[in-house]
Amino acid sequence: MVDEIYIIGEMESKEVKLNMSDKIKEHGVSGEILKTINYIDVVERDVISWLTGPQSIEDVIKKNKDLIKGHPLIPKTIPVHAYIANPKTGEYYPV
Repeated sequence: MVDEIYIIGEMESKEVKLNMSDKIKEHGVSGEILKTINYIDVVERDVISWLTGPQSIEDVIKKNKDLIKGHPLIPKTIPVHAYIANPKTGEYYPV
């Protein structure tokens, strides 16, 4: 049985940031289509930001923590902890 859940991310994590706009255009989606989608507000923010998601490790960890805490198969009695660790110093900080 699971007593607690821990989410740990590295402070110095090298996140791969693709130029999503270029990738989308490479697959045949024009800039005009992206402008139209942004204009009609299909998603709550611009399409590229919505597709790429959060870019900072802290935002990613917070989002994952909220996702796990709100999951219908995870009992509300199980605590979910989230930390950012510094692999060089061994220190960690709660998120």
